[in-house]
Amino acid sequence: MVLPLLKGRPEALKELIEQESPDVLFLQETKLQCKDVDQWKEQAVPEGWSSHWVCSVETLGYSGVAVLWRSDLEASVTEGVGLEEADKEGRCVSIELKDFHVVGCYVPNAGDGLKRLDFRIKEWSPAIAAHLQKLSASKPVIYCGDLNVCHKELDLWGNHTPNSKSAGYTNEEREAMSQLLEGCTFVDSFRHKHPNVRAFSYWSYRFNGRAKNNGWRLDYCLVPSELAPRIHDAFVLSEVQGSDHCPVGVVLE
Repeated sequence: MVLPLLKGRPEALKELIEQESPDVLFLQETKLQCKDVDQWKEQAVPEGWSSHWVCSVETLGYSGVAVLWRSDLEASVTEGVGLEEADKEGRCVSIELKDFHVVGCYVPNAGDGLKRLDFRIKEWSPAIAAHLQKLSASKPVIYCGDLNVCHKELDLWGNHTPNSKSAGYTNEEREAMSQLLEGCTFVDSFRHKHPNVRAFSYWSYRFNGRAKNNGWRLDYCLVPSELAPRIHDAFVLSEVQGSDHCPVGVVLE
């Protein structure tokens, strides 16, 4: 959740960019309203960087995504996936660079009682797949963000059977992830480089999950199979504090 982080530590993004030297950085669940974007851009975006922020217009202070990139990169940005309900919530931003597209999303959570599972599986999943396939007609697409699913058993700390009825680990969500990987010919960059490593990118505040390392790997960088040989590394920055999620990333050669 970016807004609470920035309110507590306005320099957090600048520090992360200085430390990691990325070319492109995506944010999910910013919780910003449109009227506040300019204020936070001024405070949080370092000199020499550009940014584009997408806010929820359906429910204020909810959801939201952003992309930041080095200003010397030639880039163009578009919003949404073509699904009205999701686009009103500010869930997707895509940036076109010289050699590929990069799409950052905050995937709808199935929610308490799985009340939004049908929307996620029956509407969001085909919409994001169509968006990714459309972009891939012109150049390769990298898909990243909070995808709100633990794809494999290794991606969840434990309690697998009870959690199979919880948002993020249902059979339906995990199968939808498998279908996306196959249908769009993606590889999970972290699992590609670290097939047997148990690492997490989210820990619940509710159950003191971070202290116990009772985590979930919900955040991914998916790379088209044609670019898989260029994956130098994929990583999870679990030491970065300030949110219930931590940054993840991929480095291409």
